[in-house]
Amino acid sequence: MDQKMENQEIPESPSEEKQGELAWGRHVALAALEGEGSVNKVWALRALMDSPLGSKIRQLAKSKGAVVSLVEKVKLDQLTQGENHQGIVVSAAAHQYADLSEVIEASKNSRHPLLLVLDGIEDPHNLGALIRTAVGAGAQGVIIPQRRAVGLTGIVEKSSAGSLDRMPVARVGNLNELLKKLQKEGFWIVAADSSGKSFPYTVDLTVPVALVIGGEGGGISRLVLDNSDFVVRLPMVGDLESLNASVAGGVLMYEILRQRLAQDPSMARE
Repeated sequence: MDQKMENQEIPESPSEEKQGELAWGRHVALAALEGEGSVNKVWALRALMDSPLGSKIRQLAKSKGAVVSLVEKVKLDQLTQGENHQGIVVSAAAHQYADLSEVIEASKNSRHPLLLVLDGIEDPHNLGALIRTAVGAGAQGVIIPQRRAVGLTGIVEKSSAGSLDRMPVARVGNLNELLKKLQKEGFWIVAADSSGKSFPYTVDLTVPVALVIGGEGGGISRLVLDNSDFVVRLPMVGDLESLNASVAGGVLMYEILRQRLAQDPSMARE
C-alpha cells in the first residue's frame, strides 16, 4: 500500500529528496498543516510526536497525505541551518505570491485602506516580523520588490509565526511605477526615513496609506523618497539615528492604527 497515504512514521533516509519550501516551528507547522496548501512531508523528533501535540500533527499530516519521518535533532538542525525549529520541520508547497491588482483592489474596498511597501528588506526575520505586525495593525497586503530583497522563505514564515497565511504578499519589478499606480488609485505614499521633516503623529494617516519601509542597510532609495507624498521620521531621544526596520515599521503601523481608532473605535477586535 502507498506509504504516503498510510502516513507511516519512518526513519529519515540520508538520500531522500526534499520537495517544496521548508518551514519550521510548532506554530508554523500547525498553520501549514491546517491551511489549504499542500504539505509533502514532516520531519519531527520522536519526543514531540509522542506528545498530545504530536497526535494532532499526526492526524493533520494523515489528512494531507504527508509522510512523517522521525529524526534526530541533528537532522533538523541541518535542514534549518541551525534555526530554532522546536522539534519539527515541514515541506510545504512554495508560498504563492498574491496578484498585485487583487491586493490593491481589496485594500481600496476595505474600511481603512493600508498597504505595506518594503524597499529592499534583506533580513528574513525582519520580513516575517513586518508581515506579522501588518496583520495585527489591519493592513490588507504587503508588497515587496522582485530583486535585491528576500522572498518568502522558510525563515520568513517562521518569523511571521503563521501570519504569512493570513497576509497576501505581492511582488513587483519596479517600486516607483508601483507608487505611481497607488497614487492614481487614491493612496497617499508615506515613506519612513531619517531625512523626513515631519513626525508621523503630525500627518493625517486616516486616509488610504501605502507605508514604505526601507531595507536594513541602504534604507529607501532616493527615487522612491522623491515619489512619496510624505517622508516621516521617528523622534529619537537617545543617541540613535534610526531603529531596526521591523521595529520602525511596527511603530509606524500602530501610529496609523492609533489615528484610525480615534475615529472608528469599532475597528479593533473585542
